[in-house]
Amino acid sequence: MTAELSDGVIFLRPLHPGDAADHLAGEDEEMAKWLSGGRSTLATVQSYINSCEEQWRIQGPRRAFGICYSLTKQLIGSIEANFGLPLAAGQVNISFGVFPDWRGKGILQRVLDLMSSYLKSATGARQMVVRISVGNHASLKAINKAGFQFVGVFGELEGAMARYVRDI
Repeated sequence: MTAELSDGVIFLRPLHPGDAADHLAGEDEEMAKWLSGGRSTLATVQSYINSCEEQWRIQGPRRAFGICYSLTKQLIGSIEANFGLPLAAGQVNISFGVFPDWRGKGILQRVLDLMSSYLKSATGARQMVVRISVGNHASLKAINKAGFQFVGVFGELEGAMARYVRDI
């Protein structure tokens, strides 16, 4: 696993089983709809976190981090880099979720900057790719503010997805 990544306001660290209840409590309808594919349960969150730990252990294609507020150590979301999706060489898919009370506070920009730093130092990735459902207006707006460039809309298994890229 990697060491904690921090900018002094937030930090990223690998998710662990103790995060399950907080992760579930932070999920709202938006996260359930756009990120989880439906409401989670404690069992499904625990299963996801166990899978994330296994990915770290075997150096698999996914790197999932909890997003934490530095002052309180509180879990405020999660972000994942996935090298297992069919993208161009040097690209990595990024997915994220920030809990409702922390949205609109510049957290996503900080999180993406930390993820970019991690990817630059620990992997061969050269570009982050974010795929967002064309109906997810809040995330589309947020990713534009975070310095990503619009590539196009692609028909994917999940439906019509807007694709954005940002160099690492």
